Amino acid sequence: MTHLEASYDPRGAIARIEKASNGGPVILIGHSWGANPAYALAGELRKRGRQVRLVTIDPVGGTPAGPRPDVPWINVRGHRWIPNESDIVAGIGGKGSELPVDQANINATVSAHHADLDVMTRARLNGGPSVED
Repeated sequence: MTHLEASYDPRGAIARIEKASNGGPVILIGHSWGANPAYALAGELRKRGRQVRLVTIDPVGGTPAGPRPDVPWINVRGHRWIPNESDIVAGIGGKGSELPVDQANINATVSAHHADLDVMTRARLNGGPSVED
């Protein structure tokens, strides 16, 4: 698995993804503010004929670039009754992204704070597999 930081330069990210994936399938994971760039990249890569899966984890802020990409999509939202600092920061960033998460193939809420990425990727989603599975 190759990890590429893509949020700052979408055009450059596509070139790096193409090179790193060698034409194979791509899994894009966007957490927090990174969800919107991952969503946009999924659409662009799909237009180029690439096999893409999209995972958005507790997306915040911003308007998505373009319509829902025609790719398998998992969205995980973290929620805790007693917030911590990461939840407060996410709220400042616009908790409740404008991504059309209701259109995700799997849309689940897990008991986790915004910064608990490991918890959100390991939790069973709606009684089924986890993101890690």
